[in-house]
Amino acid sequence: MIDKKISGHVLTVGTDYRPCNGGISVLLNGYSRFFERFNFIKSTRKGNKIIKFFCFVQSIILLICYSLFGTKIKIVHIHTSTFTFLRREKWYVYIAHFLGKSTIVHIHGGAFEEICKKHKRQLQKIYKKVDYVVCVSKYIEDLVKHYEIHDRTIVIPNFIEKPNVIKKSQTINDVVLSFLGTIDDNKGIFDVIDIMGKNQNYFRGKIQFYIGGLGQAQRLTLQIATYGISDFVQYLGFVKGNDKAELLRNTDIYIQPSYVESFGISILEAMSYGASIISTHVGGIPEVVDNNNGFLVTPGDCEALVEKMKLLIENADLRLTFSENSIAKSNLYYISEIEKKLKSFYISILEKNA
Repeated sequence: MIDKKISGHVLTVGTDYRPCNGGISVLLNGYSRFFERFNFIKSTRKGNKIIKFFCFVQSIILLICYSLFGTKIKIVHIHTSTFTFLRREKWYVYIAHFLGKSTIVHIHGGAFEEICKKHKRQLQKIYKKVDYVVCVSKYIEDLVKHYEIHDRTIVIPNFIEKPNVIKKSQTINDVVLSFLGTIDDNKGIFDVIDIMGKNQNYFRGKIQFYIGGLGQAQRLTLQIATYGISDFVQYLGFVKGNDKAELLRNTDIYIQPSYVESFGISILEAMSYGASIISTHVGGIPEVVDNNNGFLVTPGDCEALVEKMKLLIENADLRLTFSENSIAKSNLYYISEIEKKLKSFYISILEKNA
């Protein structure tokens, strides 16, 4: 718990975390539970453009009020996704800086490098008003420094909850594969469906593949139906709570062949339940997955992907080894460990400003 002597000085700005629908909202939901006092402004919420606009206007007014009349607020911690910073979160930076608050920008989103390439000068100009940059992975930190965006950075990974269920035993038959994330091309899920469809004679009778998440669901279900593989590939919609825990408990192989990724929190969650991992050499993924707990391939290399899938499906002993190593590695990312890092970071800022 970050006690109110510290958390009372912090104002957090980010997407609505009630309800919690994945992404940044999961992180903020966790923060709300280990901050004794959680001062929070939602920058956006679900709804049409009008609802989002009024939410943004309200957030600006609240930020000004907190800064002017909330005398204890000394730090404004702004959480941003890759594509919204230049049109939304930058205004929070300008206001917080103008009103004399220590300003933190917490970078989420896997396409940060793309934004740096296209808008380097604009980012440099905005980040001059920022005091500290929090990066969710060493990969993001390296990009911030490479493009000379900012020189005061710290890596604080996203956290995971410690599972409270027992991992099922590894078997040869009925190997369970899963994917949890946004249903789009960036996550590589359609590559996996193509592999399943083109190699269905091999996979049928050996595996069950469960997919959870929101996004291009209609495209996904159509592709599954077109290939005629619904007997061993199932789309579950958005999966959370006990259903998510049970799915991960039963997962032997977690597969997420992303093309773009800042960190890969879903991969880390699967690791904490003892899953073997198949993913890609992108973003922060190599920081949590190596040849001790899974396989990494080049994005879009379906030949390598199917080769690694077959290798793990047919080798229960290897899956067991990877499973044990995944659990051991995930210990560093439990909420208690990340809480310590964040608390220490806040204390250092408050002491400098004392």
